[in-house]
Amino acid sequence: MLKFLFIFILYFLDTLTWILIKFISGELLMKLLRKNCINKFSFRLKDKKIFLIKKKTREFCEKKSFFSSCLSKAISIKFIFDILNINNKLYFGISKHSNGKKVAHAWLVDPKAGKSITPGFYKDKGLTVYKF
Repeated sequence: MLKFLFIFILYFLDTLTWILIKFISGELLMKLLRKNCINKFSFRLKDKKIFLIKKKTREFCEKKSFFSSCLSKAISIKFIFDILNINNKLYFGISKHSNGKKVAHAWLVDPKAGKSITPGFYKDKGLTVYKF
């Protein structure tokens, strides 16, 4: 039941974030992301729970959603991870596809392990522009 609730919250928050991104400027979005006012509501979880949450998060990111993007997913998951006191870093980058088209991307990384929480770039395939 809790797994279903977690996934439902992720979908709901992802959709709200996607809508918010469409209506506010990039400058305002960056200010909101830097502010990080969530620290007041943080919880402590055991390592086993954190592992399960990261696993469910990866499963969520692999599915395509109608009102979603890599940016909305990364921001939504960062918001939840900040509340749950799970270490994360948000990355913004640019990659070039085989057809030569440049594409922007956002993803979350576990700073301790150095592994991606949400799908990101391979180190030789893209350029990280900004992280926080």
